[in-house]
Amino acid sequence: MGFYETLCIAGEIPTLKSAAGKIKGFTDFIDSCKAKADTDKIRDFVEEVLVEAGYIDELKNENTPESLARLENINEFYGKALDYEESAENPTLSGFLEEVALVADIDNLDEDQDYVVLMTIHSAKGLEFDNVFLTGMEDGLFPGYMAITAEDESEIEEERRLCYVAITRARRKLIMTAAKSRFLRGERQYNNISRFIKEIPPLLLDTRGSLAQVGREISGDENKKPSFLGFGGDMDGVSGYSYQSNYGSGYGNRTRKKPAKTGDSTLKSTYSVSPVKGSSLKVESAADLGYDVGDTVKHIKFGKGVVTSIVSGAKDFEVTVDFEKSGPRKMFAAFAKLKKI
Repeated sequence: MGFYETLCIAGEIPTLKSAAGKIKGFTDFIDSCKAKADTDKIRDFVEEVLVEAGYIDELKNENTPESLARLENINEFYGKALDYEESAENPTLSGFLEEVALVADIDNLDEDQDYVVLMTIHSAKGLEFDNVFLTGMEDGLFPGYMAITAEDESEIEEERRLCYVAITRARRKLIMTAAKSRFLRGERQYNNISRFIKEIPPLLLDTRGSLAQVGREISGDENKKPSFLGFGGDMDGVSGYSYQSNYGSGYGNRTRKKPAKTGDSTLKSTYSVSPVKGSSLKVESAADLGYDVGDTVKHIKFGKGVVTSIVSGAKDFEVTVDFEKSGPRKMFAAFAKLKKI
Protein backbone atom coordinates (compact mmCIF):
# COMPACT_ATOMS: atom_id res chain seq x y z
CA MET A 1 0.00 0.00 0.00
CA GLY A 2 1.34 3.41 -0.95
CA PHE A 3 1.72 6.46 1.28
CA TYR A 4 -1.36 8.26 -0.05
CA GLU A 5 -3.52 5.14 0.21
CA THR A 6 -2.43 4.89 3.83
CA LEU A 7 -3.47 8.49 4.46
CA CYS A 8 -6.92 7.73 3.04
CA ILE A 9 -7.54 5.12 5.75
CA ALA A 10 -5.87 7.07 8.57
CA GLY A 11 -9.05 6.88 10.64
CA GLU A 12 -8.72 3.10 10.77
CA ILE A 13 -5.20 3.25 12.22
CA PRO A 14 -5.35 3.49 16.05
CA THR A 15 -2.17 5.53 16.43
CA LEU A 16 -3.39 8.14 13.93
CA LYS A 17 -6.94 8.67 15.18
CA SER A 18 -6.11 12.00 16.85
CA ALA A 19 -4.85 13.40 13.55
CA ALA A 20 -7.33 11.60 11.31
CA GLY A 21 -9.60 14.64 10.93
CA LYS A 22 -6.85 16.87 9.55
CA ILE A 23 -5.55 14.09 7.33
CA LYS A 24 -9.04 13.51 5.92
CA GLY A 25 -9.32 17.19 5.05
CA PHE A 26 -6.08 16.92 3.12
CA THR A 27 -7.05 13.75 1.25
CA ASP A 28 -10.48 15.19 0.41
CA PHE A 29 -8.75 18.23 -1.07
CA ILE A 30 -6.41 16.05 -3.15
CA ASP A 31 -9.29 13.90 -4.38
CA SER A 32 -11.22 17.02 -5.36
CA CYS A 33 -8.23 18.32 -7.30
CA LYS A 34 -7.78 14.99 -9.08
CA ALA A 35 -11.44 14.96 -10.10
CA LYS A 36 -11.27 18.48 -11.54
CA ALA A 37 -7.82 18.26 -13.14
CA ASP A 38 -9.10 16.97 -16.47
CA THR A 39 -12.44 18.79 -16.53
CA ASP A 40 -11.76 22.39 -15.49
CA LYS A 41 -9.97 24.98 -17.57
CA ILE A 42 -6.32 25.15 -16.56
CA ARG A 43 -6.64 28.74 -15.32
CA ASP A 44 -9.70 27.88 -13.20
CA PHE A 45 -8.06 24.75 -11.82
CA VAL A 46 -4.83 26.51 -10.84
CA GLU A 47 -6.71 29.43 -9.28
CA GLU A 48 -8.97 27.08 -7.30
CA VAL A 49 -6.01 25.12 -5.96
CA LEU A 50 -4.25 28.34 -4.91
CA VAL A 51 -7.34 29.61 -3.11
CA GLU A 52 -8.56 26.43 -1.43
CA ALA A 53 -5.13 25.23 -0.32
CA GLY A 54 -4.80 28.31 1.89
CA TYR A 55 -1.17 28.73 0.86
CA ILE A 56 -1.69 32.30 -0.38
CA ASP A 57 -3.15 33.49 2.92
CA GLU A 58 -0.43 31.71 4.88
CA LEU A 59 2.31 33.48 2.92
CA LYS A 60 0.60 36.86 3.27
CA ASN A 61 0.19 36.41 7.01
CA GLU A 62 3.86 35.45 7.30
CA ASN A 63 4.72 38.78 5.60
CA THR A 64 8.48 38.25 5.27
CA PRO A 65 10.76 38.97 2.29
CA GLU A 66 10.91 35.23 1.64
CA SER A 67 7.12 34.78 1.74
CA LEU A 68 6.55 37.80 -0.51
CA ALA A 69 9.07 36.39 -2.98
CA ARG A 70 7.11 33.12 -2.97
CA LEU A 71 3.93 35.08 -3.67
CA GLU A 72 5.58 36.64 -6.70
CA ASN A 73 6.60 33.16 -7.86
CA ILE A 74 3.00 31.97 -7.50
CA ASN A 75 1.81 34.97 -9.47
CA GLU A 76 4.29 34.14 -12.22
CA PHE A 77 3.21 30.48 -12.22
CA TYR A 78 -0.45 31.44 -12.59
CA GLY A 79 0.43 33.75 -15.45
CA LYS A 80 2.29 30.92 -17.16
CA ALA A 81 -0.89 28.84 -16.95
CA LEU A 82 -2.91 31.61 -18.61
CA ASP A 83 -0.32 32.08 -21.33
CA TYR A 84 -0.13 28.34 -22.02
CA GLU A 85 -3.92 27.94 -22.18
CA GLU A 86 -4.21 30.78 -24.69
CA SER A 87 -1.32 29.70 -26.91
CA ALA A 88 -1.46 25.87 -26.89
CA GLU A 89 -3.44 24.17 -29.65
CA ASN A 90 -4.84 21.55 -27.26
CA PRO A 91 -4.10 22.76 -23.71
CA THR A 92 -4.05 20.11 -20.99
CA LEU A 93 -2.85 20.19 -17.40
CA SER A 94 -0.24 17.50 -18.08
CA GLY A 95 0.98 19.41 -21.12
CA PHE A 96 1.31 22.59 -19.07
CA LEU A 97 3.26 20.82 -16.33
CA GLU A 98 5.59 19.32 -18.91
CA GLU A 99 6.23 22.77 -20.35
CA VAL A 100 7.14 24.35 -17.02
CA ALA A 101 9.10 21.40 -15.64
CA LEU A 102 12.55 22.92 -16.06
CA VAL A 103 15.19 21.55 -13.74
CA ALA A 104 18.73 22.88 -13.63
CA ASP A 105 20.95 20.37 -11.84
CA ILE A 106 23.78 22.69 -10.87
CA ASP A 107 25.50 20.05 -8.75
CA ASN A 108 26.13 17.91 -11.83
CA LEU A 109 27.10 20.80 -14.09
CA ASP A 110 29.83 19.81 -16.55
CA GLU A 111 31.49 23.01 -17.77
CA ASP A 112 33.38 21.08 -20.44
CA GLN A 113 30.14 20.32 -22.28
CA ASP A 114 28.87 22.79 -24.87
CA TYR A 115 25.29 23.60 -23.82
CA VAL A 116 23.21 26.38 -22.30
CA VAL A 117 22.41 26.19 -18.58
CA LEU A 118 19.38 28.03 -17.19
CA MET A 119 19.69 28.98 -13.52
CA THR A 120 18.78 31.57 -10.95
CA ILE A 121 21.30 34.16 -9.81
CA HIS A 122 21.40 32.57 -6.37
CA SER A 123 22.30 29.17 -7.80
CA ALA A 124 24.98 30.75 -10.00
CA LYS A 125 27.00 32.04 -7.05
CA GLY A 126 30.56 30.77 -7.17
CA LEU A 127 30.32 29.79 -10.85
CA GLU A 128 31.77 31.56 -13.89
CA PHE A 129 31.03 31.23 -17.60
CA ASP A 130 32.55 32.67 -20.76
CA ASN A 131 29.15 33.94 -21.91
CA VAL A 132 26.30 35.05 -19.65
CA PHE A 133 22.79 36.21 -20.59
CA LEU A 134 20.73 38.24 -18.10
CA THR A 135 17.10 38.49 -19.19
CA GLY A 136 14.29 40.60 -17.79
CA MET A 137 16.45 43.61 -16.98
CA GLU A 138 13.45 45.85 -16.31
CA ASP A 139 12.24 47.86 -13.35
CA GLY A 140 9.62 45.71 -11.68
CA LEU A 141 11.45 42.50 -12.53
CA PHE A 142 15.05 43.26 -11.61
CA PRO A 143 14.86 45.10 -9.32
CA GLY A 144 11.51 43.65 -8.33
CA TYR A 145 8.45 45.77 -7.73
CA MET A 146 8.44 44.91 -4.02
CA ALA A 147 12.00 46.20 -3.65
CA ILE A 148 11.27 49.37 -5.62
CA THR A 149 8.26 50.30 -3.48
CA ALA A 150 9.73 49.19 -0.14
CA GLU A 151 10.38 51.85 2.50
CA ASP A 152 13.52 50.01 3.57
CA GLU A 153 16.33 51.00 1.17
CA SER A 154 18.24 47.86 2.09
CA GLU A 155 15.87 45.83 -0.11
CA ILE A 156 16.87 47.63 -3.30
CA GLU A 157 20.51 47.43 -2.20
CA GLU A 158 20.19 43.66 -1.82
CA GLU A 159 18.92 43.38 -5.40
CA ARG A 160 21.73 45.66 -6.59
CA ARG A 161 24.19 43.31 -4.91
CA LEU A 162 22.55 40.35 -6.66
CA CYS A 163 22.87 42.17 -9.97
CA TYR A 164 26.58 42.60 -9.31
CA VAL A 165 26.83 38.87 -8.59
CA ALA A 166 25.08 38.10 -11.89
CA ILE A 167 27.25 40.46 -13.94
CA THR A 168 30.47 39.08 -12.50
CA ARG A 169 29.57 35.51 -13.50
CA ALA A 170 30.73 36.42 -17.03
CA ARG A 171 34.39 35.90 -17.93
CA ARG A 172 34.28 37.33 -21.46
CA LYS A 173 30.87 38.44 -22.67
CA LEU A 174 27.73 39.62 -20.90
CA ILE A 175 24.42 40.20 -22.70
CA MET A 176 21.51 41.84 -20.86
CA THR A 177 18.03 41.98 -22.37
CA ALA A 178 14.79 43.80 -21.62
CA ALA A 179 11.39 43.13 -23.18
CA LYS A 180 9.39 45.92 -24.78
CA SER A 181 6.26 44.39 -23.24
CA ARG A 182 5.37 41.43 -21.05
CA PHE A 183 2.06 39.57 -20.82
CA LEU A 184 0.88 37.79 -17.67
CA ARG A 185 -2.43 37.20 -15.89
CA GLY A 186 -4.39 38.65 -18.82
CA GLU A 187 -2.62 41.99 -18.67
CA ARG A 188 0.10 43.62 -20.77
CA GLN A 189 2.74 45.79 -19.10
CA TYR A 190 5.40 48.11 -20.46
CA ASN A 191 8.31 48.44 -18.06
CA ASN A 192 11.22 50.85 -18.01
CA ILE A 193 14.71 49.53 -18.53
CA SER A 194 16.25 48.39 -15.25
CA ARG A 195 17.84 51.14 -13.20
CA PHE A 196 20.77 48.78 -12.76
CA ILE A 197 21.56 49.08 -16.48
CA LYS A 198 21.26 52.85 -16.24
CA GLU A 199 23.92 52.79 -13.51
CA ILE A 200 26.44 51.27 -15.94
CA PRO A 201 28.50 53.91 -17.82
CA PRO A 202 27.13 54.07 -21.40
CA LEU A 203 30.66 53.79 -22.82
CA LEU A 204 30.82 50.23 -21.48
CA LEU A 205 27.65 49.18 -23.29
CA ASP A 206 27.22 48.00 -26.87
CA THR A 207 23.51 48.66 -27.34
CA ARG A 208 21.26 46.92 -29.87
CA GLY A 209 18.15 48.77 -30.97
CA SER A 210 17.39 52.40 -31.70
CA LEU A 211 20.39 54.15 -30.18
CA ALA A 212 18.49 57.40 -29.66
CA GLN A 213 15.96 55.73 -27.40
CA VAL A 214 18.69 53.81 -25.58
CA GLY A 215 20.45 57.08 -24.90
CA ARG A 216 17.30 58.63 -23.46
CA GLU A 217 16.60 55.58 -21.31
CA ILE A 218 20.11 55.40 -19.89
CA SER A 219 20.44 59.14 -19.35
CA GLY A 220 17.08 59.25 -17.59
CA ASP A 221 15.36 61.38 -20.26
CA GLU A 222 12.40 59.12 -20.96
CA ASN A 223 9.77 61.79 -21.58
CA LYS A 224 10.20 62.23 -25.32
CA LYS A 225 8.62 58.92 -26.27
CA PRO A 226 6.99 56.23 -24.10
CA SER A 227 9.12 53.15 -23.66
CA PHE A 228 6.44 50.86 -25.07
CA LEU A 229 7.00 52.34 -28.54
CA GLY A 230 10.33 50.60 -28.59
CA PHE A 231 13.65 52.25 -29.33
CA GLY A 232 13.07 55.39 -31.34
CA GLY A 233 9.36 54.68 -31.52
CA ASP A 234 9.65 51.91 -34.13
CA MET A 235 6.40 49.96 -34.36
CA ASP A 236 7.58 47.11 -36.54
CA GLY A 237 7.16 44.25 -34.09
CA VAL A 238 10.47 44.60 -32.27
CA SER A 239 9.85 42.79 -29.01
CA GLY A 240 12.69 44.06 -26.88
CA TYR A 241 16.19 45.40 -26.66
CA SER A 242 19.57 44.18 -25.57
CA TYR A 243 22.83 45.47 -24.20
CA GLN A 244 26.12 43.73 -24.76
CA SER A 245 29.22 44.21 -22.67
CA ASN A 246 32.53 42.79 -23.85
CA TYR A 247 35.05 42.76 -21.05
CA GLY A 248 38.20 44.55 -22.14
CA SER A 249 36.72 45.65 -25.48
CA GLY A 250 35.90 49.23 -24.56
CA TYR A 251 33.10 50.86 -26.48
CA GLY A 252 32.87 48.21 -29.19
CA ASN A 253 30.99 48.36 -32.49
CA ARG A 254 27.54 49.87 -32.24
CA THR A 255 25.27 48.41 -34.90
CA ARG A 256 21.53 48.21 -35.14
CA LYS A 257 19.96 44.79 -34.95
CA LYS A 258 16.32 43.83 -34.59
CA PRO A 259 15.57 41.08 -32.06
CA ALA A 260 13.41 38.19 -33.19
CA LYS A 261 9.69 38.83 -33.34
CA THR A 262 7.74 37.03 -30.65
CA GLY A 263 4.26 38.55 -30.91
CA ASP A 264 1.80 38.14 -28.08
CA SER A 265 3.57 35.13 -26.61
CA THR A 266 6.03 37.50 -24.91
CA LEU A 267 5.80 36.99 -21.18
CA LYS A 268 4.85 39.87 -19.00
CA SER A 269 4.80 40.28 -15.26
CA THR A 270 2.36 41.82 -12.83
CA TYR A 271 3.31 43.08 -9.42
CA SER A 272 -0.07 43.06 -7.77
CA VAL A 273 0.76 40.74 -4.88
CA SER A 274 0.20 42.86 -1.81
CA PRO A 275 1.85 42.42 1.60
CA VAL A 276 -1.42 43.28 3.33
CA LYS A 277 -2.13 40.62 5.91
CA GLY A 278 -5.18 38.41 5.90
CA SER A 279 -6.45 39.19 2.40
CA SER A 280 -7.63 36.50 0.02
CA LEU A 281 -7.62 35.87 -3.70
CA LYS A 282 -11.30 35.04 -3.76
CA VAL A 283 -13.94 37.69 -4.45
CA GLU A 284 -17.44 36.50 -3.56
CA SER A 285 -19.55 38.93 -5.61
CA ALA A 286 -19.27 42.05 -7.75
CA ALA A 287 -20.59 44.09 -4.83
CA ASP A 288 -17.49 43.11 -2.84
CA LEU A 289 -15.27 44.90 -5.33
CA GLY A 290 -16.21 48.33 -4.05
CA TYR A 291 -16.48 49.79 -7.56
CA ASP A 292 -18.56 49.32 -10.71
CA VAL A 293 -18.40 50.01 -14.44
CA GLY A 294 -17.92 53.74 -14.98
CA ASP A 295 -16.17 54.33 -11.64
CA THR A 296 -12.75 55.95 -11.42
CA VAL A 297 -10.24 53.73 -9.62
CA LYS A 298 -6.57 53.82 -8.71
CA HIS A 299 -3.97 51.07 -9.20
CA ILE A 300 -0.74 51.02 -7.19
CA LYS A 301 1.36 50.89 -10.38
CA PHE A 302 -0.76 52.30 -13.21
CA GLY A 303 -2.46 55.16 -11.39
CA LYS A 304 -5.94 56.47 -12.22
CA GLY A 305 -8.33 54.89 -14.69
CA VAL A 306 -11.99 54.24 -15.47
CA VAL A 307 -13.56 50.78 -15.15
CA THR A 308 -15.01 49.81 -18.54
CA SER A 309 -15.92 46.17 -17.95
CA ILE A 310 -16.37 43.61 -15.16
CA VAL A 311 -16.71 39.97 -16.20
CA SER A 312 -17.43 37.17 -13.71
CA GLY A 313 -14.99 34.24 -13.71
CA ALA A 314 -14.79 30.92 -11.88
CA LYS A 315 -13.17 32.34 -8.76
CA ASP A 316 -12.59 36.00 -9.54
CA PHE A 317 -13.72 38.92 -11.69
CA GLU A 318 -11.85 40.04 -14.79
CA VAL A 319 -11.80 43.83 -14.68
CA THR A 320 -10.92 46.06 -17.63
CA VAL A 321 -9.65 49.53 -16.74
CA ASP A 322 -8.81 52.35 -19.15
CA PHE A 323 -5.86 54.00 -17.40
CA GLU A 324 -5.01 57.64 -18.08
CA LYS A 325 -1.35 56.94 -18.84
CA SER A 326 -1.15 53.38 -20.15
CA GLY A 327 -4.57 52.78 -21.72
CA PRO A 328 -6.86 49.72 -21.35
CA ARG A 329 -5.68 46.81 -19.22
CA LYS A 330 -7.37 43.58 -18.15
CA MET A 331 -6.62 42.19 -14.69
CA PHE A 332 -8.07 39.97 -12.01
CA ALA A 333 -9.76 41.94 -9.25
CA ALA A 334 -8.27 40.11 -6.28
CA PHE A 335 -4.73 40.68 -7.54
CA ALA A 336 -5.23 44.20 -8.91
CA LYS A 337 -6.30 45.71 -5.56
CA LEU A 338 -8.12 48.59 -7.27
CA LYS A 339 -9.40 51.42 -5.06
CA LYS A 340 -12.38 53.59 -5.99
CA ILE A 341 -11.61 57.32 -5.88
